[in-house]
Amino acid sequence: MKPRRSRFLQRILAGVVVCGHTALAAGIDGSDSSESGQALPSPSLDSLMAASSINVEQSLGLVPTEPDSTPVEKSLLGTEPEKLASSRKNSSSSSGRLSMNSSNGWTMSTNTKNGEYLARSLSGAGVTALGAAWRDQMERQLQSIRNRTTTLNGAMPCEMESDGKGDVCQPPPYTVWGNAEIGYNHLDDQGYQPGYKLNTLGGTVGFATSSSEDFTMGAAFTGMSGRIRATGVGNAASGDLDAYYASVFARKESGCVTHTFIGTVGFADTMLKRNASLGDVTYSTKGKSDGVGYGFMYEMGRTFRMNPEYMSNAWWQPVLNISYIHSTIDGYSEDGSDIALNVGKQTRNNVIFGLGGRMQAMVAHEWLNRSALWEMRLLGKATAGARRQKVGVSMPALDESTTVGSAKSGVVGVEMGIGMTMPLGLNCGAVFMDFSAEFADNYNAVNGTVGYRMDF
Repeated sequence: MKPRRSRFLQRILAGVVVCGHTALAAGIDGSDSSESGQALPSPSLDSLMAASSINVEQSLGLVPTEPDSTPVEKSLLGTEPEKLASSRKNSSSSSGRLSMNSSNGWTMSTNTKNGEYLARSLSGAGVTALGAAWRDQMERQLQSIRNRTTTLNGAMPCEMESDGKGDVCQPPPYTVWGNAEIGYNHLDDQGYQPGYKLNTLGGTVGFATSSSEDFTMGAAFTGMSGRIRATGVGNAASGDLDAYYASVFARKESGCVTHTFIGTVGFADTMLKRNASLGDVTYSTKGKSDGVGYGFMYEMGRTFRMNPEYMSNAWWQPVLNISYIHSTIDGYSEDGSDIALNVGKQTRNNVIFGLGGRMQAMVAHEWLNRSALWEMRLLGKATAGARRQKVGVSMPALDESTTVGSAKSGVVGVEMGIGMTMPLGLNCGAVFMDFSAEFADNYNAVNGTVGYRMDF
């Protein structure tokens, strides 16, 4: 542990761990305030630090509690006197008990694990869930728009016609669409390094125009509402992550080679509540912030017709893509209690490489009396850049600062998906559905889309 961080966590343990007990609010003599029948307010950090003498080394579990120390009627964690005396007799420095020492005030004897649990809870590592989730949502948006562009022209590639002339179907001059979308993202926590779980629901409207049979361009607008929860030991936090995106795209076919370009800018509106339990009192804080992000993707593919003898209306397309993502959550100040933090700006930059293939086919003509476009894709991915979200935090009440970080996401992963576009009839548009999933070391995500498109 870095010295600066160690001092910060020691100060937290020394100055804030005692904040959770209502007995201390009644005075340092350890009298049991519960007999009065009156609810006591949560003690302030300043008053507790002024009234308490904390043994920092004992707080961190570095030295044992003095064997002759006498506990008061009630320990800080509510342990009954008889049980506390028994545990003090039979335990070592890792007893994990907080009690009143008659000679030097409140002390805490705990092992390193318990101390780390409390320190991480108070130092606010859970706030990194916002930055980590926002970066992943920017990547999801690029993938979502990419998946739409591959079917806008009916996906009729070169060499599709059975006469072998390589004719390509003329795409519609104008297309509009709208879709609903639901998603789930999960970054596994790594002990005291928090992960997150994010549930999203929203939709997209977009339009495209084709000036020729081999060029399409358009724009899309997306709104997503999300509920986020930080996961991990000592990182109780939950809140909202709402996002809005504007995307532009273009797709160019040069013979049998396709080039796809996508640009996205996103804006986030976030809120996060944190809870820290100190004894029998739970302290809560709340903070709000905004975020911005932008990303670009370029994808190239080469279309190959499948064996016409068996699959005359199917084709295979190896693809290679590269993406760049920048995401930022602005710094903010929490309020609500003495353990409130000032949280710095959370920034990430990543480059993502993808290599794999896409298969498409016209299917179900015999069943539906019309041909539906079916698609399946599978890509391997590698990510360069920051693998975890880091941010500086400070506690004004202690005038100390440190850096906290989220769990790491994997470097390599796999993306897979399946979709179908089915015409409803002549000049009646089409419905489309898509399901995608992504798996990497310590991270997974699923996303489902259903929508309607109309050609003019």
